[in-house]
Amino acid sequence: MGRNKVSSEEKKRKGNPGKRDIPDELWVDSPPIRCPSGLSKAEKKYWRIWSASLIEVGKLTMLSLPSFLDLIKMKVRLDQINDLIKGSDEKCETCGKQNNRSLLQESKFVDSSGQEHSTFKESAYSKLSRDLIVAVHRLEKAWGLTADSMAGLFKKKPKKSEEEKFLG
Repeated sequence: MGRNKVSSEEKKRKGNPGKRDIPDELWVDSPPIRCPSGLSKAEKKYWRIWSASLIEVGKLTMLSLPSFLDLIKMKVRLDQINDLIKGSDEKCETCGKQNNRSLLQESKFVDSSGQEHSTFKESAYSKLSRDLIVAVHRLEKAWGLTADSMAGLFKKKPKKSEEEKFLG
C-alpha cells in the first residue's frame, strides 16, 4: 500500500530535512469534457454521478475517457442483470409458484419416506452478476471510487483569487 502522496506545498511547509530539491507539481488544465452523445439514460445517470468529481481531481481526461465509459457500461449491465433477477417476483402461470431466476431446478425426486425433494443449481444470470460485480469493483477501485481507494485522492485544487487570475 505505501504512504499517501504528499503535495509539494505540504512538503515545503513541513520543512526539508533531507535538503533535496522538492520538485514543483504541475497543474494541468484539461479541456472540458462533456457527456458523450450516444449514452443511454442509465449511462448518463452514472456519468452525472461520477464525472464531475473525477474531472475536478484530474483522473478523468480525454485519454482515460474510454476506460471510464467501459466502467459505466459494465455498471449499467450489472444493474440490468440484477433487475432481471429481482424481477422474479412474478408467479408462473402454469404452476402458480414464484419464478426465481437466481436458481434453477435441476431435478425432483421422492425419497424412501415419501417426501419430495428438489435439487437446484445456480442460473447463468446469477453467475454473470457475480462475475460482473468483481469486474466492476476492480474498475471502481482503479478509478478511486471505493472507500478504501479514495484516501488522499480527493483534494481540492487551490483556488486562485481574482487578483491572481488577473495577473496570470
